[in-house]
Amino acid sequence: MNILIVGGGFMGGAFRGCWAEHAITTIDPIQAGCVQCIDDLPEAYVPDVIVLAVKPQVMEQVLPPYIAAFASANCIWVSVAAGLPVAFYTKFDSALRFVRCMPNMPVLYQAGAIGLFSDCKDDVVPVIDALFSKAGRVVWVDDESLMNAVTAVSGSGPAYFYLMVEALTHAGVEQGLSPEHAAALARQTLIGAGEMLKGAADTDAATLRKQVTSPRGTTAAALAVMMDGGRLEGVIKDAVRAAHDRGVELGA
Repeated sequence: MNILIVGGGFMGGAFRGCWAEHAITTIDPIQAGCVQCIDDLPEAYVPDVIVLAVKPQVMEQVLPPYIAAFASANCIWVSVAAGLPVAFYTKFDSALRFVRCMPNMPVLYQAGAIGLFSDCKDDVVPVIDALFSKAGRVVWVDDESLMNAVTAVSGSGPAYFYLMVEALTHAGVEQGLSPEHAAALARQTLIGAGEMLKGAADTDAATLRKQVTSPRGTTAAALAVMMDGGRLEGVIKDAVRAAHDRGVELGA
């Protein structure tokens, strides 16, 4: 399969690593080892899938040459730009088979969470599922407006957990641990908790939480502080709402 990736930054590079068995061409004027621009492609080149891995703020300027070159090629177009709706792309050509994709950083390790939406889902699912399942867990949503919720939960989500590790590290230092020991313990605790979630796929997170919480023990004491009056849950809901609303703004 011929895959054209427009944008050789982090996400474009991550997908290139996931799809090594395919013929991949990346266009980026800055990144080493990439084709500089669309005019440098071989004259007879036709991609099967085009992945637009550029920022939403520059999509309006980046996209038109690719529409002009490949709109008639019957390829599948995929955008990883946050906020921009399918209508933004199909205004250039209503016949485009377009997919919105919201991945997150762990696709670099084939452990991503990937939200997808398309108006022509039935037509593109076989190809898109085969590709993106190589990068992690794929979830299709049937209402495009939910892509902003996908962005807020999983697209931005890794940063929330990294912040938790930072905070847990600082708290460990306050309790007397060295910065190195506190960081190592906090980091491995997140990794281990993730492995438990992965290994116990049929067990929900609330049940796992209860399993590691002994009545009147140390974990229960800590959770009582976090859960008092919905304290932690309220902060997380506010944060996800803020990310969601910013996604809406980007697509306006």
